[in-house]
Amino acid sequence: MAKLNVTVPAVDVTIDGAMYRKVNRSAQEGDVVRITDDEDEAPSYVHSGSFYEVVRLDDAGDAQIIDEDGDEYDLGASDITFEVYEKVAQEAAQPKRLTVGDYARVVGVNLNGHNYDNGSVIKIDRDDRDHAPYSGVKADGSVGNWLREENVEPATEAEFLAQKDIVIHDGKQYRKVARKAEKGELVQVFGHPISKQNKIHTVIGVDLSGHIRYEEGGRLPGGYFVLEPVESAPKPSYKTVKRKAAVGERIRIVNRHHSENRYKNGDEATVIGGWGGDDVRAAFGHAGAEDCGVVYAEYVVLEPVDAAKPTETFKVGDRAVLATKAGGHLAGFTVGDTVEIVENPHDLDPEHYRVKNAGGTLGYVAKNGGLKAIEPTKPERLKVGEYAKVVGTSGNGPSVKIGDINEIITDDDGVMPFRGKRIGDGNLQWFYEKSLVRATDEEVAAARRYKVGDYVQVTKPGGFHNYKIGEFVQVTEMYGSGSGAFKGLRSSNATIGNWLLPKQVIPATEAQFTMSTPKPTFNVGDTVKLTVAAGKTPRFNWGSVKNGDVGTVRYVRPDKVVVNFPSQSSWNADPTELTKVSAEEAQPKPDPRSQFAKGDKVRLIAKADRLNGYEVGKIYEVSEPLADSDRVAIKGGSVPNGYAKADQLEKVTEADVKAAAAEAKWAKIGRKVGEYKVGDIVRFKKYSGVNGLNEHDGVIVEIDDLGGMNPHLAKPTFVKTGYNTYTHPDHFELVTPVEARFDR
Repeated sequence: MAKLNVTVPAVDVTIDGAMYRKVNRSAQEGDVVRITDDEDEAPSYVHSGSFYEVVRLDDAGDAQIIDEDGDEYDLGASDITFEVYEKVAQEAAQPKRLTVGDYARVVGVNLNGHNYDNGSVIKIDRDDRDHAPYSGVKADGSVGNWLREENVEPATEAEFLAQKDIVIHDGKQYRKVARKAEKGELVQVFGHPISKQNKIHTVIGVDLSGHIRYEEGGRLPGGYFVLEPVESAPKPSYKTVKRKAAVGERIRIVNRHHSENRYKNGDEATVIGGWGGDDVRAAFGHAGAEDCGVVYAEYVVLEPVDAAKPTETFKVGDRAVLATKAGGHLAGFTVGDTVEIVENPHDLDPEHYRVKNAGGTLGYVAKNGGLKAIEPTKPERLKVGEYAKVVGTSGNGPSVKIGDINEIITDDDGVMPFRGKRIGDGNLQWFYEKSLVRATDEEVAAARRYKVGDYVQVTKPGGFHNYKIGEFVQVTEMYGSGSGAFKGLRSSNATIGNWLLPKQVIPATEAQFTMSTPKPTFNVGDTVKLTVAAGKTPRFNWGSVKNGDVGTVRYVRPDKVVVNFPSQSSWNADPTELTKVSAEEAQPKPDPRSQFAKGDKVRLIAKADRLNGYEVGKIYEVSEPLADSDRVAIKGGSVPNGYAKADQLEKVTEADVKAAAAEAKWAKIGRKVGEYKVGDIVRFKKYSGVNGLNEHDGVIVEIDDLGGMNPHLAKPTFVKTGYNTYTHPDHFELVTPVEARFDR
């Protein structure tokens, strides 16, 4: 096993709650040992100072442990030094099992992925009696997820309430509030130099500074909390309904079964789980009845009847207006203040919202009537020339769609006052005022549709476009239909960028584009590339050159640049048609097919023409890396050769090839790789761990159980060892699948 997490006093250690004591004897099974070799002397598979459990003694009486590699390690077969610790017998009283309604503290290692803070106290609201039976209400009123039994220990209601600054005094709940006390109020004194005064007192006097007096002495401000009574929620009213109860609901027994003696007619309980059909499991809250099966005929459901519902409902983060301070705790607040909701009513305080004002002061306001919603500001009336979004189509034909963006071109102040022109196609429609809202700049931009030749200015980042913010662009290519995306020629360097969306630009003019275009300057000897805009013809025509050709500047004239290209000397160019390039950029790029060699194994990652009989994702062999102008020839498909571009292939390793072969082999029997079934015949492969078949390497056996962490291999009668045969799939191989066995 891996090293254990322990606490080390003098000669005792605590391991998983059990006490072990250092002894001066040889190690026995069940002991733990502590490695005492220095770190540089200890083997790599055990750690100096770490503890390991003795799992058995071998025939020579030597202790065997499980090392850091998961292997059995013989302590007697090495010079390693260690101390021995034996378990100390302890008698522990069996605590009462926690159940619904109990308070519990969250402890231990979080093995179940629960969402409670370690050390926090919860109230258990569900007990399913399985491997992670509990869920509970947290101090903030929210319900957490599932907890194991080892992750809870008993706690008290007072500890639970203390998390919310609530204390219990004489059976009543009080909230601790940091403010000046008044005569007659209860206070909780803390930090007093006379420790016995750190308790609850009744104030008998208070001066202007907040200095209080009580029978045993006094305390300055900052050394006490005022205890304000927590108003208890009225007992809810219920109506009885005959139906199946849900988990968490209350039920009442009305027709107790004659054989049941744990509860009686009239008893009430909380449902904690199902019991088959309409029957339930319920907790009655008294000894012996914490988890009872109740059949449908015995109970009715108690549905709460709201005596008074709040006029407004708010949630955390909402802003509201303070309507009244009555029923709240609101020192420092004024009626009419705008406040933010920071905590909803919950089980501990169902009658108040916790709120914060603009100054950050916290208070509690009555749930019913204490707050009112902020009246929404009526938007300003739309004006001619503004843009509006359609939110209703009453009175319009089928061509009008919710979300359309229209420019307001007329307002006649009539019943249907606004006439709009839709962005994109210019469709004209009349609208009711209620059918339109003012559109945002982003919505207007996203609705625009541009065409080849239009000019725009880039205003927003997003996606993967490679234009600079503020750059002017001429639209050169449209992306089909729908999104309105397009590519464009940059004014800054006469190159075409990638895809832009309408919402990322605003309209611009040809004059703006031209003025922002830098006038390139060239010198004799410069290396240049021909970069004519897509769809355009060079100012002096093409001649024998083509776009992308690289040449050298021969002359520079006021209105043109003369370039020597490999295909044509003294070619006349407009300066805007050329781009300077470095000597490195001028070098021809290597053929991407050069990465492949004949015989390489490759995976086809994209499909195109000339690949009939070849499937994406499968592995093939390179038959000719430089098959023609831009293709790699591959073989292994249903036709002799396929022809793929370099970017449609990826090289694979021998391990990839083996994995693909294994996947195909398993697929022939309708399974995924390593998918075993009970009844499969396999061949065992000996390994260094503990296994009952290790003395029979290569033995053919049957898988008889898959219910454990690893498959269980049937032990032949001639195998006499007592070790189990749960075996990881790495240590056996399939011989015959169960579907192919003739003895079945």
